[in-house]
Amino acid sequence: MKRGLKTLLVLSLSFIMSVILIQCGGGHAPQSTSPSSSSSSSSNPASLTLVSIAVTPAASSIAGGTTQQFTATGTYSDKSTQNISSIVTWTSSDASVATINATGKATSIAAGTTTIKATSSSIVGFTTLTVSTATLVSIAVTPANPSIATGTSEQFTATGTFSDKTTQNITSSATWSSSTVSVAAVDSNGKATSASAGATTIMAISGNVSGSTTLTVTAPNTLNSLTYNVGINPTSIAIDSAGNVWVTDFGGNNVTKLSSTGTVLGAFQVGSGPYGIAIDSIGNVWVTNYYSNNVMELSAAGALLGTFTVGNGPRGIAIDSQGNVWVANQGSGSPLGNTVTKLSSSGAALGTFQVGLGPWGIAVDSQGNVWVSNYGSADSLGSSVTELSSTGSVLGTFQVGNGPQGIAIDPSGHIWVANTGSDTAAGNTVAELSSSGSLIKTFSVGSEPRGIAIETSGNVWVSNSGSTTSPGNTLSELSSSGSSLNTFKVGNNPGGIAIDFSGNVWVANYYDNTVTVWKGATTGNHFVPYNGPIWP
Repeated sequence: MKRGLKTLLVLSLSFIMSVILIQCGGGHAPQSTSPSSSSSSSSNPASLTLVSIAVTPAASSIAGGTTQQFTATGTYSDKSTQNISSIVTWTSSDASVATINATGKATSIAAGTTTIKATSSSIVGFTTLTVSTATLVSIAVTPANPSIATGTSEQFTATGTFSDKTTQNITSSATWSSSTVSVAAVDSNGKATSASAGATTIMAISGNVSGSTTLTVTAPNTLNSLTYNVGINPTSIAIDSAGNVWVTDFGGNNVTKLSSTGTVLGAFQVGSGPYGIAIDSIGNVWVTNYYSNNVMELSAAGALLGTFTVGNGPRGIAIDSQGNVWVANQGSGSPLGNTVTKLSSSGAALGTFQVGLGPWGIAVDSQGNVWVSNYGSADSLGSSVTELSSTGSVLGTFQVGNGPQGIAIDPSGHIWVANTGSDTAAGNTVAELSSSGSLIKTFSVGSEPRGIAIETSGNVWVSNSGSTTSPGNTLSELSSSGSSLNTFKVGNNPGGIAIDFSGNVWVANYYDNTVTVWKGATTGNHFVPYNGPIWP
């Protein structure tokens, strides 16, 4: 009884002191607005208070008549960060220079400088936006001269070159047209949908400047598969803008280049244990060397352009819209394991950022945020996905299934992860996350899913690397809602997967030293969510 009275007295005194502090204006409390989802699976968003807002990109410059997407990143009282672009209020200090909408997209009006602010209650973040006097000189429409099957689609990008030699993605501000809409129509965002066989000119116009390319539409493809020999233990695949197929040969320390018809065009020596591969906007090929702890850059002809040190055991690699190269360092310990390294387009180190245990796959979303699958065990931030901002800040860590490896982002901004593990913690599955990291659903696929790719229709392709039983050595095709559509037989221990311009699905068969291509298997091309390189 005495203990109860003592507790009651302490609580009463605490309440009285709180009232006194409030009435006396005792300190300005940080704002309690919480993000749409927590930055860690252990955080309780309702208990967090917003401390500051960072607006990126910082001090950007664009030409008149173009746009710039800004991101607001909130830092909370527990030092976690979260993308809060959708819940802040956006303003431009000088609407005669540039306006900004509710999602943080600014549209330039005239030359000058304006301050872009993101506000949530009393917390404000800001940066400057300069609109230059540069004028648009030319427009390049990519991909150049693609061919697709009837009933499929193709996403085009318009890149403007300005009088000051700068370039900018102007896809959303250009006016799009198709010369023959009976062959294919194009929408206001540059997405063409085919209707019948033939050819049409796809044009992007801004003011009195235009750019165009030819889209060829063929009759619907007939499904069949072909297999081609490559090097020892092929692991990952990327496809360049000419349709050539690049394959890392993990056991042979080579990269093999194939034509779109499977002819070997070259085999190029790289480092020890080449694993991940990506191709940049000018066609150079970037390869992670797992045992060498470095990344190599090759020209489109296979010549070595540079070797750059990264962390321990690099695996996955992706390139963002600015040409920066992001690498997942899967190894543990020194040097810099369990990290992500960011390199500039010239290979200069821009930062190394801690993520979960055993980072494996990596992908970049339309906002420039970087998503990493952490393959390691769940007790040390493994079996999870980490989201980083474009500057490397951790925006969230989200639990998925067991042993996540492959990771890709769909046209809706959802994140899909292949859970390779086979135990009771959701192995042999694919997990779908929302753009804020919330788990939407988990879908069963084949045995030990490893690679993952998404076509423009939103269908998801998964390579199942397990044994020939139940059902390994296969590709699973899922709809955008996760329904099972098809299963395709491939070689032994399939891993890396990519989709080419013609809707063909390529997969690397590790133990067969081959690649298999299923001709005309998709309803669209490989989806790339950021405005950078076309592939992978």
